[in-house]
Amino acid sequence: MKPSKQTTVSTLWHPNFRIVRDLPDTKVIRTSFAINAAAVAVVVILAGVLYQRETATAAIQAQVMEWTTTIESNTPRYQKALQLQKEFATIEKKVREIEAFVSPRFVSSDFLKIISETLPKLIALDSIEMYGTGVRLRGMVVGASEQSAPLAKEYAAKLAALPAFAEQMESVRLNSQSRDQIGNRFQFEIELKLKPRK
Repeated sequence: MKPSKQTTVSTLWHPNFRIVRDLPDTKVIRTSFAINAAAVAVVVILAGVLYQRETATAAIQAQVMEWTTTIESNTPRYQKALQLQKEFATIEKKVREIEAFVSPRFVSSDFLKIISETLPKLIALDSIEMYGTGVRLRGMVVGASEQSAPLAKEYAAKLAALPAFAEQMESVRLNSQSRDQIGNRFQFEIELKLKPRK
């Protein structure tokens, strides 16, 4: 006979009478110990951070006190130096005003050099008169033709356009121009007026 394919499984059964909440904790590290350790670690870290901050604050306060002491000890010298600087600035301003008043407005040799370098061929100067606020140039234009008449006006415009005169002169103008029939020439007067002193 063939054995039956049906197997009999025997189930072992026994009642579980354990009350889990009353059983002791058998873990290697107890849960309450881990929680307490974490809390202590947090407290230690916070205490360390607080200590570092307090130490840094104390160092900064000590440095501020040192700087304050240094500033207070140097204050009298600073006040004295500041007073001397103000007195020096006042005296320097007066000296510069006196120097500007006494010094010549322009150097005569430089002025004459510019005049000689810019003088046109048909113009001759008779006199150069320097007075308090300017210079007068008196001269003549050789030839009584209509072409030579505007040369004095052109020369005045040329002088006004020079950079050296533009800085120092308030105006450069042709004051007068007249024809001399006997001498066959035009006489003129050009006035260069200096800028007023500041």
